[in-house]
Amino acid sequence: MKALHLLTLFTITLAAVVHADPSAKHESPPPSLKYKLDGSFADWKNFRRGWIEDTLGFEGISRISRGPGIAFKGCCYDNDENYLYLFHLCTPTVLKEIERHHAEHGESSFTTHGLASLWIDVDGNASTGASIGKPNQPQVVAGAEIYIPLSCGIFAQVDRGAVSRGNYLEFSISKWDSEKTAFADASSRYSTRNNAPLIGHGVDGIEMAIPLKDLNIKKGDRFVLSLQESNMLPGGTRRIEIEIK
Repeated sequence: MKALHLLTLFTITLAAVVHADPSAKHESPPPSLKYKLDGSFADWKNFRRGWIEDTLGFEGISRISRGPGIAFKGCCYDNDENYLYLFHLCTPTVLKEIERHHAEHGESSFTTHGLASLWIDVDGNASTGASIGKPNQPQVVAGAEIYIPLSCGIFAQVDRGAVSRGNYLEFSISKWDSEKTAFADASSRYSTRNNAPLIGHGVDGIEMAIPLKDLNIKKGDRFVLSLQESNMLPGGTRRIEIEIK
């Protein structure tokens, strides 16, 4: 499929803060992937379209009110017996934002930033799961039982006296605790720095492979997936109804 190229008038300001990569360790390699998670749409074939953002007639102007930052312009999805695959069309790309930050602040500086959050309403019932207005919680989507923040981080490591630094993407999975009326600490965490990464980015956007076992979702299940961009103003939540086939 021909790559989509969308422009934006917005730029992103990211804090130059160095911290350790919190990516989780996994004892056994995950099942093989249907797609190469390289941020290119070239190998996507029998996917389903979640949404592609409309414009006002020319590129660069969005119908969605946003603050400064990477814009999520569309989402396509697919699944196999092991994963829910998500392809987020982004502009500018993660790499372009990193390069811009380096050009402005020097190669020794790196960035860290929350990009977006995904919310899964497993039963499609807004009266069960998360409720709005709880203290110390993100801007929740009512009814969601699963919260998946998507973020860009930075790492620094020492190997035989040599220090290397870089950026990584990660997502984590937290589940709603009805007794505590809050999302629990992350039960799973996946990073581009894992040996077999389940997330990647490139020329078209960000690709994710979310293990169905982590969601407790199987073939035939239907659920609602919502996306909130970190730079999107209130009221801009995207919603997709998905069936695992």
